[in-house]
Amino acid sequence: MIWQKITALFSTKENNGKATPTVDDWEGQRLAVTQRIVKRIFCLSACACRANLEGGAGHPDAQAVHKQIRPWLKAVNAEADLEPWEAKLLDKPLGKLEPAEHVKSSWCGEGVVLLAWALQLFPLPPHDKTTSGQEIARRMHFLQPDALKLVAMANLRSQAELKEMKSKVLTIHWRLREFNLRSQPINFPEVTKRGIFNGINIKGIPLA
Repeated sequence: MIWQKITALFSTKENNGKATPTVDDWEGQRLAVTQRIVKRIFCLSACACRANLEGGAGHPDAQAVHKQIRPWLKAVNAEADLEPWEAKLLDKPLGKLEPAEHVKSSWCGEGVVLLAWALQLFPLPPHDKTTSGQEIARRMHFLQPDALKLVAMANLRSQAELKEMKSKVLTIHWRLREFNLRSQPINFPEVTKRGIFNGINIKGIPLA
């Protein structure tokens, strides 16, 4: 799921009339790819913020922040990069989200951290640790007029680094799902040998 947030940026699917760069175009279109990722960081940050504001219906400070989100996205040229469900979410009054919408938007913060890591703008925490939402928002200049400076600050990681992270994330995801089903220890070398799950990568991942 997390890896899809990155790979989706490089599909050939039309995006507002313009094809986004494919992975094959990575080096030749680094600026375009970086700009696209930064805009998605802004969109996901907005959705995560909207989730956090849900309990603030009737509170002036929360209402004021909510009213800033859409104009800010427009000011940083990211409004057109919102997915339909994201735009709908942001337009809903505080206190009116469906439970599923609230949960989905709450997870957007995880996507922000990963995309920021892909641009070397934020360190990726261990898989069993959380990141401060306020800290990542501050580092991504959320709701700040100078937010587009992130494009110049960013340094897109290589395909090799992202593919390495993809395999690690998929391994962790598979292991968690497996544990949820069976709650038993796993012999990773044996799993690899038997071909139960191809692409296992536990390099640098603490298993204890």
